[in-house]
Amino acid sequence: MDSFSSFRRYCATSLVGLGIVGMLLGSAACSKKPGAAPAHKGIAGLAIHHASAKENAGVMKFLVTANPPLKTPVQIRFDTRAAVSAAVAAQSGGVDYTDVVNGALNLPANTAEAYVSVTLTNESIYEEDEVFAVRITVPDGVLVGQAEALGTILNDDAAPQMNLTLAATQPTSTVTEGPAAAVLLNLTVTGATEVTSTLKIKTADGIGSGDRAFYRTDFMLEWAGERLYPVTGGVTDDLSITIPPSASDQSGELKLLVVDDGLVEGTERAIVYLQSDTADLRIANGANIELVISDDDTDKRATLRAMNDTGVTAASGIGINSLEDVAFGADSTSTAVDGKAFNLAIYDVNGQPFTDPNTQTPGCVRDNTTGLVWEVLDKLDDSFRSNKRARYWYDPDSDTNGGSDVVTDSAGTIGYYRCDEPSATGEFMACNTAFYAADVNLMPLCGITGWRLPTTEELRSMMDYAKPNNVMAAAFPDGEAGEEYAATDWSVSSSGLRGYWTADTYAADVRQAWFLPFFETGVYSFAREQVDTKSGVGTGKQFVRLVTDKPLP
Repeated sequence: MDSFSSFRRYCATSLVGLGIVGMLLGSAACSKKPGAAPAHKGIAGLAIHHASAKENAGVMKFLVTANPPLKTPVQIRFDTRAAVSAAVAAQSGGVDYTDVVNGALNLPANTAEAYVSVTLTNESIYEEDEVFAVRITVPDGVLVGQAEALGTILNDDAAPQMNLTLAATQPTSTVTEGPAAAVLLNLTVTGATEVTSTLKIKTADGIGSGDRAFYRTDFMLEWAGERLYPVTGGVTDDLSITIPPSASDQSGELKLLVVDDGLVEGTERAIVYLQSDTADLRIANGANIELVISDDDTDKRATLRAMNDTGVTAASGIGINSLEDVAFGADSTSTAVDGKAFNLAIYDVNGQPFTDPNTQTPGCVRDNTTGLVWEVLDKLDDSFRSNKRARYWYDPDSDTNGGSDVVTDSAGTIGYYRCDEPSATGEFMACNTAFYAADVNLMPLCGITGWRLPTTEELRSMMDYAKPNNVMAAAFPDGEAGEEYAATDWSVSSSGLRGYWTADTYAADVRQAWFLPFFETGVYSFAREQVDTKSGVGTGKQFVRLVTDKPLP
């Protein structure tokens, strides 16, 4: 038997097995010798094929093929429906086509191709490409090679455009540093969108004369009532906000909050601008604002003030009429606060005299001798002002950091000093001194601003040298910061000592700053250069008690 005879026998057997299918298909598939091309390349039987079209095309056409062509006409029914697979359904952003139920396509005899048409809906909303399905059904006995196809509606609308401008009520972006200083900006989204997208807000050096204003320490942004914090552990000032879907243009107020930090810095400038890393948002040309902050501070730290005495009122083995300190000054005459050399008054967090511990929370202590106001820390563990939280020394401003902010650790890794971490209550907890002072100024604690790290001499003025341990003056109602740790604790600092940071840099090594330990009267320098920013307590941290020159309300 030759090969052609074998092929005819195979065809005859197959057609008998197919019954009515064989009758409809006829003998076209068996009319050629082995190796001959079929009448139509592709999927055997009837098949509907995937299609795509732009939204404004009006119609999407799905190719239907018959392979081989049928010898008799047949009516094909079809329906549209949502995409069936989870992966495809996730892409479906809406229904931008006219649903078809039990549509009809008449396929004439001996026809290899025809089209199913689905009407598309054209609108002006930016969206992801949308996917739907078309399924065909045929009379019993007709061979179907592919019964369902996916249609992809290609978005042809432009992504929404973002712009940043001064608010109508804001005549200028120049502002004088001070309580409640702010610049109001208008953030607009032009164009409807069905896509949730992320907008980045970035900062850079200003273009005019003056030093750079740093995000987080000199100013912050507030959107929808929430302050924008850099990503925890991040090394840049990148901020982000979510732009939700909307059927129309959107706008909102972006508030630029100026930190009244009490430091003499001169004029500071920064550019605030928009950036998008995806195609889902476009940024308008000129979508940036130059912030100019004029300083209102004078250096009061060098101003001659009345001085507190040491608190020492007795000296062993030396007569009271000698030249010992105990015989002179307030130590020998004062009757204020435990009969010591300190004249202090406690105020609540709103700046009102603290008289009722049942209804008020202490916030600050005023030194009536020097005029300085000192921070009272919070005893709550999850408060961002908790007295159990040690912090890194950090100051990015070259005018005030003594020559080094310490931007690297010993391995040269950038960014360990930049940190904000959310607490159990959702507050952001600053791990360094500059971020922390900014947060206290933005409260503002006791209704006043200008909170900063004290100088060594300012901090020393609050030390009661008559106390053998925890030497802050006795009127502070928070006890000592870090009081749950031993006086010498290697988990707090690499020196094993713990105390309060000062603003003063160690001249012999600008990577170090001075601190006053709790348990003795010395002053120590301590390395700022450390790692492990996320730890509540870790090597390289000391505690913080801020001070301000500003008067209470």
